[in-house]
Order: sequence, then structure tokens, then C-alpha cells
Amino acid sequence: MCPLCDQVCPYWKLGDSCLFSKISYTFDNPASVVFAVFMSFWATILLELWKRRQAKIRWEWDLLYPQQLEDEEVRPEYEKSANGTRISPITGEEEPYVKPSSKNLRYFLSITGVLLIGAALVMAMLGVIIYRITIVIVFFKTEEGFVKQYAKLLTSITASLISLVVIQLLNWIGKMLAKYLTDLEAHRTQAEYDEKYTIKIWFFEFINDYSLLIYIALFKGRFYTYPGDPATKADIVSRLRTDQCDPAGCLSEIFIQLAIIMVGKQLLNNFLEILLPFIQNSWKLKRAKNSEMQKENAKGLPQWEKDLLLKPASRDMLQSEYLELAAQYGFVTLFVAAFPLAPLFALINCIIEIRVDAFKLVAQFRRPVPIRIADMGIWQEVIKSLTYLAVIVNAFVIAYTSEFIPRIVYYYTNDFDNDGYIRSTLSLFSTSDFTDEDRPSIDIDNRNFTECYYRGLRNPPSSEDAYKPAPMYWTIFAVRLCFVLVFEHLVFGITSLISIIIPDIPVEIKDSIKREMHMAREAMKKAGKSCSNLNILNLSNKEALSSSNGSHNQKKK
Repeated sequence: MCPLCDQVCPYWKLGDSCLFSKISYTFDNPASVVFAVFMSFWATILLELWKRRQAKIRWEWDLLYPQQLEDEEVRPEYEKSANGTRISPITGEEEPYVKPSSKNLRYFLSITGVLLIGAALVMAMLGVIIYRITIVIVFFKTEEGFVKQYAKLLTSITASLISLVVIQLLNWIGKMLAKYLTDLEAHRTQAEYDEKYTIKIWFFEFINDYSLLIYIALFKGRFYTYPGDPATKADIVSRLRTDQCDPAGCLSEIFIQLAIIMVGKQLLNNFLEILLPFIQNSWKLKRAKNSEMQKENAKGLPQWEKDLLLKPASRDMLQSEYLELAAQYGFVTLFVAAFPLAPLFALINCIIEIRVDAFKLVAQFRRPVPIRIADMGIWQEVIKSLTYLAVIVNAFVIAYTSEFIPRIVYYYTNDFDNDGYIRSTLSLFSTSDFTDEDRPSIDIDNRNFTECYYRGLRNPPSSEDAYKPAPMYWTIFAVRLCFVLVFEHLVFGITSLISIIIPDIPVEIKDSIKREMHMAREAMKKAGKSCSNLNILNLSNKEALSSSNGSHNQKKK
């Protein structure tokens, strides 16, 4: 095989890629397509069943009608930011008001800040990609041993661990910046503030969590041409074209990256949710016990004062819980074709999360203040958008990242055998086309090779169109595109049919609502009759009183 990098990387044997091939084939097989389709249907059914469950909860908790919810008051921060007043079109009273010119400027600054932060997050992920390209060269420069033998595997693992640390750090920074930008926008009500804050933190979380995975799944190796291509040395960005997949495919890298990030985030978040509140509460309690007042009281602090020292349950805590579940839902649905074990880890994490949150709310936080809301708000749209996006991403992962389509094409155009298929995915390169800067300085067994193979479907060096895409490349490209279109239309069509078949509101809830409305109308009718009878009685009393007054005055006369 041709070297994986310039100069320091040696020629290598295809057999060295067996470990990645075994990892890839564990998930890259026809069953993955069936499982990806099943997960698309599962996600749609989950949404429809949640709508039914939500309708039932809203009916049981008497939250069916918006007018039953508590009125939103003006946020104190809005009153502080207001630079004028106006007459309220609802109450007719004077109220604080942020002028349109000031509000437009605030929104412009906020949107600019969001875009800049998003670009910074993308650059951070680009840094991890550059680390992958650089560290391979460093590992190959080492002496013969474990590091050099498993250079590609160690690169994937170390890059995934670095990604996990970077993601956690940037998520923490992103939440603070999102809060600052939302405060800058000066929203009038808390509902508006929560919605805009949710959009920002989810935008940052999406880029942070999924950008590297999307790059590996859809873009890595797509721009690689052939070894020694002079166009790859133009600048730093062009050098990213040399970042190529293993001959076994990129699916193994997605598996390693997703497993470390998903499972690592789950373990780290659960650990921090227990540890941080416990440390903060213990520190507050220790300081209170060491105070001068406590030294005079031998009985210790009363329970209500201990509860006061607990960490307050703010609205940000609920947003963090929703964000964690939405990110996990994205890991489960977006890349399930590459990591079918994601639903299992998500199930285990949810079981643990229930107990962690129960302990946190009961023992580590003050009692939260209940707020009446009718649904999940903007988070329901986030889950819905992830469900639709999952169908598209899985279609492209199966078509362009896995070996499913090339295997099918090879099966119908040749007598399928594994040896022949692997040879069909490799192209020939003449080592005489290497420049002095690219030519490897190390050979296998001190042999000089005149030819080597690289992953790709390109013409051989003896062809008139040397190193240009071969006819089979365009055939597979067309089949992949057709598969994406068929997969998307089939899944979207069936899921739309499922959403029509399953009503959003259960029949028994509809009947209960109609029965309540009927009873309300009957009560209003009875109340109307009572009021009319009461009016008649009042009128007769007035007539009787006026007649008695008239007779009394007649007697006086």
C-alpha cells in the first residue's frame, strides 16, 4: 500500500488493516440498513406516542387551554433595559418599553455574536482534525514497536479523547456566552427569554457535538485524489485533502469517536451532577457550622436552615436536563448506522439518570418552584428536527460511508468474492510519480517498489486519463445517489403515514374533553335560568316595594 503521509510514512501491507476491517464489518453489513430504517420508524413513533402522552398529561393537569396558565409578568431585567414607555394595548396602562431602534441593534449584536461563536467552535473541531493528520506522522517517526504498529488506532482513540475534553469545555463556555447574548436581547417575558436561550445553547451544542462526527461520516476522504497530488500542498486547508480513510472505510473511526464521546459524556455528566452540588453544599454547611453563632448553639443547625444552604434549583437546571437528553437523542438517531449500540447505552444512561436526578432534587437542591406549562416548548421542535435530520444523515452514511453500495454493485457486475472486491476498491500508483518531497524514506524490508496501491476508484498510471475517476466511480456514485433518494422518500412516506394513522390526542381524551364541554354548557344553561329567575324575583320585589310605599304615602296624605 502507498504511504499514508509524505516522507516519514513507509509503504505498508494491506494486512495491517485487518483490525479496522473486523471493527467495520461488525456494523457495516446489510443488517445495518435494516436497523437504520427501523430506528427511523422508531423515532417517528416515539414522537407520535409522546404527543398522545402529552395530551393525556395536559388533560389530567388541567392545562388544555392557554387561558388556564398563569399570566407572564414583565421580567425585571426588561424594565431595567427599557429606554422608554408606552400605553399597553392590552391593559391600557403605561408600561416600560424598549424602542425598536435599540432592540434591532441588540438583535444584530446578538446574531453576530452567535455566528462568531459558531465559527470558533468549527475552528476548534478543525484543530482536532489537524491533530489527527499531524499525530500520525509523529507516531510513524517512532521506532518499531507498539506505537508505530497501531499508529492509526492510537490516533483515533487519542483524537476522540481530546474531542471529549474540548466538547465539555466548549459546552460550558457556550452556555455562559448564550446567556450573555440572550440577556443582551432584552426579552419582555420569561417565555420569550427561555425560547431564545434554548435556541442558542442547542445551536452551540449541535456544532460542538456533531461537527466532527459529520466530517468523518460525510466528508473525510471524499477530497483525497491520489498520493503525491501537488494540489494538496497549496495551503493548510488543501492539506486536509490528504486526510483519508482506512482501506476498511471510515465507519470504524465513527464507531470509536461516537463510543468515546457518547459514553464519556454520559459518565462525566452523571459524575458532575452528583459531585459538584455535594461539594458546594458540604462547603456551605461547614462554613455555617464554624460560624460564631453556631459555636454558641450546641444543638446544631435546624433543618430549615440546612435546607436554605442547599443549592437553589434554577431554571437553568431544567434547560441543562433537556439539553442532555436532546444531545443523547441525536447520538442515538443520527449515527445509528455506524454505532448500533448507541440505543443500548442510551437506555442504560436513562435508567441511571432517573436515580441521579432523584437524588439531586431530593437531597442536593432546594425544593424547586413549580411553573405551569402546557408542553416542552421549543425542545419539542428540536426533537422533531433531529428526527427528520436522522433520516437524511443515515441515508448518506449508508450510501457514502459504508461499503454497502459498492458491495452491491460489485455483486451484480461480477462473481462476488471477498478478495476480488477488495482489489476493486484499490487503485494503482506508480512510485516514479512521487516528487522528492513526497517519496518515502523508509521501505518495507529495504525494498524499492515501483508500484503501490491506494484506496480509490481511479485510472491506472498507464491510462491516458491517469489518476482520473474511473467509469466504475461514476457508476457507484449514481447508485449511491439513487439509494439516498429512495431511502429518504420511502422512510419519509411511511413515517408520514404513521403520523396520520396515530392521532395526536387519544380517543378517550377527546371523549372526556367533549363530556366536560357538554357539562360546562349544561351548567351555564342552568346558571342562566337561575339568573333569569333571580331577575324576575328582584323585579317583583321592587314592584311590591313600590306599591307598599305608594299605599303608605297615601295613608300619610
